[in-house]
Amino acid sequence: MEKRVTYQFTWNLLVWLNAIWFVAGLFVFNWEPVFIILAYVFETIVIGLIALAKMLLILLFSDAQKKETQTLLLKRKESHYSNNDLPANQKGWIAALFGFFVLGMFGVVYFLFIQGQAVFIFSMLSHQDHHFLDGPSAIGKNFSYLFLQKDFIAAFSGIIVWHTADFVKQFLLNQSYKSQTIIPVFVQPWMRIFVQQLMVIVGGILFFVFNNNFMVVGLLLILLKTLADSTVINTANLISANEKANRFPGSGLSE
Repeated sequence: MEKRVTYQFTWNLLVWLNAIWFVAGLFVFNWEPVFIILAYVFETIVIGLIALAKMLLILLFSDAQKKETQTLLLKRKESHYSNNDLPANQKGWIAALFGFFVLGMFGVVYFLFIQGQAVFIFSMLSHQDHHFLDGPSAIGKNFSYLFLQKDFIAAFSGIIVWHTADFVKQFLLNQSYKSQTIIPVFVQPWMRIFVQQLMVIVGGILFFVFNNNFMVVGLLLILLKTLADSTVINTANLISANEKANRFPGSGLSE
């Protein structure tokens, strides 16, 4: 039990350190609050890119995924072979095509979602800030302006560092990509985005409640987002611990 509690505390600590970075930016470095809000909004970009990296590693190195692919796509064809096996090169091509299909489908659907999100957010901001333009055709110009603003770059960098640290610790260093399958990783970003978008909706409500006061909205959004991230991590750790306990019932890994 002690090991799991320490693990949760460590990663909750990183979440709160990220929050401290945002609060310091708001009150010490005098970041414009709107760029903190936008950094949280477009966290979806980081989540999506890391999900693609995870799925690619799983497709390349996971034996569990290779077996699942064969079960899903090759079961019917294997019945035509007396030794219940397909030629290795044919298996490889089918598995590769399946992988490219899943990655492509995720990429198209996910980043179309980001495009729709961006149109909505920039359209709303265009009524408050003349630097942002309304309409789908202005997305490129809006992002070009946004990623040239030092306050946004500083805030967004904090999100990139936190997600990258989480990716390295929980996925790369323990080599979990060798035992995972792609479908859960395909679904995970949408669950995370549900929480993130809920915070954005709450931020929009607070924006109107506090009469367009970006400072108050930014501070409340930092607090709410931090609490939500901590809850997500605690839940993920609990699920992971339960899965280990069920997989290795007598090993004491759940303790």
